[in-house]
Amino acid sequence: MTPAETLTAAADRVRDLAADADKAPWIDYRDGWCILSQPDGDDRATWRTVCSEGFTRENGRWIVALSPATSGPLESILRAAAHDVTVSGMVLNAMQFKAALEDRFGPALDLAKAILGFREENNDGE
Repeated sequence: MTPAETLTAAADRVRDLAADADKAPWIDYRDGWCILSQPDGDDRATWRTVCSEGFTRENGRWIVALSPATSGPLESILRAAAHDVTVSGMVLNAMQFKAALEDRFGPALDLAKAILGFREENNDGE
């Protein structure tokens, strides 16, 4: 999988996961061990509660921060990086492109690989 394909696949996964999740708002509740969400984002809807004694306040806040409300901007960032990687590949020589992948696109590629579940030891995502 090329870097641009990896970034695009991660953007697609973010979009698809968010489409299947309860819409905003998600709320940290009961000191982080419960997450509240509204199935349709409708104020009149019944709230869903997800609780786990294994949740901590920090875990609850992390989950809420990465709710479907953040999916649009995250998807856009990944798609923009995929575009930039493609353009860079067309205008840079091979050595410059390799450096750009590591320096400029490394964090975006690391994020994409984490979203796609690529293991660290498999840096090519294959």
